[in-house]
Amino acid sequence: MRIPPFAAGLLMGSADAVPGISGGTVALVIGLYRRLIDSIATVLDWNTRASAISRRYARR
Repeated sequence: MRIPPFAAGLLMGSADAVPGISGGTVALVIGLYRRLIDSIATVLDWNTRASAISRRYARR
């Protein structure tokens, strides 16, 4: 059973309100953790590449 992204986000956000349970734990339990980490890595990598490109053109 696949959980829609909105529902997964709602579960992760709700878990942060409960002491002792983190959103990352819920992501791991519902099978979303790997996708979440890959998405964050993609955004950070894109941001790093965009910064490098902007620095290269700023030097000219």
